[in-house]
Amino acid sequence: MSCKRDYLNVKNGSYVRLYHEEMHQIDAESESIITYRSDNEYHANVNAQGLVTANYVGKTNVVLANENGDVANVEIDVIPVSNLYPEPVLSFGETENSVLGKYGVPDVVDDEYYFYSDYSPKAPYMMVTLENGVVESYAVLVNASTNVEELVTFLEERYKYVGDTDDYLFYMNALSVLDATMSVGVGVMTLGYEVYIMVAYMNADI
Repeated sequence: MSCKRDYLNVKNGSYVRLYHEEMHQIDAESESIITYRSDNEYHANVNAQGLVTANYVGKTNVVLANENGDVANVEIDVIPVSNLYPEPVLSFGETENSVLGKYGVPDVVDDEYYFYSDYSPKAPYMMVTLENGVVESYAVLVNASTNVEELVTFLEERYKYVGDTDDYLFYMNALSVLDATMSVGVGVMTLGYEVYIMVAYMNADI
């Protein structure tokens, strides 16, 4: 007697690009029941029938397995609609020298912050706050007059909305507060006669 081996086959591709909140049905076949799981549900989750929902920008693998122990992967790449500005290369707790190495000499230097102008066309300024020579936060100033709607899209496809106060909106980089390593605060800032929307990137432990 011979025992026919089970198999697992993904019929519609092992790489999928989706936008925030888009869905994709994995079409897979096997002679036994297939289970599905996402390696990182912040970026995408999957239900028991293989329906993937894109969450926030980034990549994860959906892992398929059957009862015979066969495994297959589908890479889910959640891509942004908006690239309003380049987000800072974040490393909380880094030193002043590290910031200078990444961004060069700032236009304004203070004991408590570095200020860079001409950061990007739609977000002309970036500020790095420091305490005792160590980075506490980054902040990007976005033109308020033309980019409010795009900024909402930019943030909502990257970060989970947490809540707001009278002055600020808050987001985080995880589905759970306990898993978050960064919080993002959004408020209004005035420089001279110009009004900007400040997007502040902060260590979640602060």
